[in-house]
Parts: sequence; structure tokens; C-alpha cells
Amino acid sequence: MPKLILIVLLVFVYSTSLLAQEDTTAVKKDTSAEKTMSQKMENLFKYIPVPLYSYSSEGGNLFGLAKFNAFQLSKKDTISQPSILSGVGSVTSKGRINVSLATQLVFKQDKIILISYLNYKKQPEYLTKIGNTIYRDSNGDVDSIEAITYQRFKFVATGMYLCAKNLYAGVAFEYSNYVDIETDSNSFLVQSN
Repeated sequence: MPKLILIVLLVFVYSTSLLAQEDTTAVKKDTSAEKTMSQKMENLFKYIPVPLYSYSSEGGNLFGLAKFNAFQLSKKDTISQPSILSGVGSVTSKGRINVSLATQLVFKQDKIILISYLNYKKQPEYLTKIGNTIYRDSNGDVDSIEAITYQRFKFVATGMYLCAKNLYAGVAFEYSNYVDIETDSNSFLVQSN
């Protein structure tokens, strides 16, 4: 009896494995169609940014676009990593704006790398008073939080040169400019100058 069960089990496993095999010609046709569609989508996303949407109680509805591209700066340089160009821009229903553009450019077989970041931002920041103590009101909410609205322009650039294997040296530059800073007249920033 155990031999009969073993034989039936082996026949069942063998027959299901035969039934589960696929027709390879059909798979090749589907794969070529998938590759064609994949190539079309890849070409499409080289030019079209991706839409963004989110919601937060502080900012409201956020609408934006994001774009990321990787490319070779030189067709002759097959050793270098791809260079990158990416950007994102967003606007909220409560007036917040954030626009960024970032690059990583790779030259001469990974010997020179230039990285840069450009950003414009308009939104409030929430600050607490200076010190180690956080005061709470009777509801348990932090009573020393203040909203400060500003516009900021920021630029960061870094140039690096390959000195030895896996060792880069370079120079960095950063510039930030805050304008249209709006605080409450009772703000601790105004009181403390």
C-alpha cells in the first residue's frame, strides 16, 4: 500500500510539472511586445516629468512635477558613471513654493565630478524659543512655537578631482540668501534681536 501511494504521488508530481511548462514561442512574442512597450515608456519618461500630489494640514494640497535623467556627457567615454540632472517643483494651496534643480556631472573617466544644487523656497518654518525648556499650555500644546515666513535662495556647488583610487579632493561653495522674513511683532526673535 505505501508503494502504491508513492507511485501515485510521483505520477501526480510528474504530470503537473508537464502541464505547468509554458510554450516558449508564446513567451518570446510577449517578451518582444513587452520590450517594445518598455522602450516606448522609457523614451516617454525621458521628456515628461512625473506629477506629484500630497496633502498636509499645514501646507494644504501640494501639486508638483519631478524629473530625473541620467545620461552620458561623452559618447566616447564609456568608463564614466552617468551624469545626473534632476528637478522638482511644488506649490501648495496655502502658498508654499519649493523648486529645486540638482546636477552631478562626471567628466574624463570619473576623474572630475561637479555637483550642484539650486533651490528656491517660500514657506513658514516653525521655531521654538532658545533654550532647553519647552513650555506647554493647559492643553499640553507647546506654547512657544512661532511661525516665521521667508523666501530663501540657495546655491551649492562642489568640484572634485580624483587624486588616488577612491579618493577625491575638491572645493565646495555654498550661498544662501533669506529675504522677506516675516515674524510676529511679539516674536522672541524680535525681542532678542
